[in-house]
Order: sequence, then C-alpha cells, then structure tokens
Amino acid sequence: MLFGVYTTLGAIIDDISASYKYSDKEAAIFGAVFVASGVVGAFVISTFLDKYNAYLKALRLVCFGGLASGIIMKYTIAMGPEYFEYACVNIGVAGFFIVPIIPVSFGFAVELTYPVSEAMSNGTMGLVSQVLSVIVTIVATRLADNDPGYCIDLFLVMIAIGCVASIFIKEDLRRINL
Repeated sequence: MLFGVYTTLGAIIDDISASYKYSDKEAAIFGAVFVASGVVGAFVISTFLDKYNAYLKALRLVCFGGLASGIIMKYTIAMGPEYFEYACVNIGVAGFFIVPIIPVSFGFAVELTYPVSEAMSNGTMGLVSQVLSVIVTIVATRLADNDPGYCIDLFLVMIAIGCVASIFIKEDLRRINL
C-alpha cells in the first residue's frame, strides 16, 4: 500500500498542488524535497536494518510515520502558497518515512518468503505494487481534479491499511536465522 502511495504521489503531485494554487515551480520543489528526503530516510532506515535486522520495527516505523506525516501534510498543503515552506518541510518528513518502504518491504519479503528466490519474491511484490499504483493513479487523478483533499484521504486510507496489516505480520526471519 505504501509503495502504491509513493508511486502515485510522485505521479500526481503537480495535480494536487495545482488544485491548491501552487505554481509549477513549487510543485517541482515539492517533488524534489519528497524524493531527496526519501533517499535520506531510505539510507538511515537501511543502515538500521543492516545493523539490527529489525524488519518489523522498521516496517512499522515507516507505516506509522507515513500515516502521521500524511495527516499533517493534508492540512499544511491545503493552507496554500503563502505557507509554502511549512508544506515543504512536511512533504519532506512524509518522504523520509514513505520512500524507505522500498528497501524495507523488499528486504522483509525476502526474509519472510525464504527459500523462495529473491527474484521471485521481489518480482511478485513489484508486480502487485505497480498494478496497484496504476489503479490508484487513475482514481487519484480523478479525485484530485474534483477535490484534492479526497485524493490525500485515499492515500491516508491506503497507509492506514498498511499500518493495520503491519500489526498482524510476524517477524519470521528465515534466511537470517538459517
């Protein structure tokens, strides 16, 4: 779910920001801040994973951090261009938590599905996430055209589903324990 939000948000950030009267330049800055802070977050969280192998803790951190920052982002971006700096900071925090879903989820999937090959595990996850992303992008684009708040609500619901699902996952690190 978070990977779908990440992909969709990257695709339609311009539509969402334009609805709130941000310029194309400001939308581009939003995208750059989201990705740059996400790369930093992925580095930090991947380093944590390498050191402690705490995949479930990292997954929950990413999920719940993404939900909290997404809720705040809904309101800061809606305040309009006069609060651009606040929106940038919050989009950066959202990126810090949402983008690391890529290394966390792919690494965790490999651990949970061992002895299935990494290529099969990651390929299946990639396929499902990309199909979901296409569907969500179509729906979110239509929502952003009518009311961008509904689009962000869709993202928040998806992240919340990911949060709830993370509660029921058991950390069975088969490959590491072998």
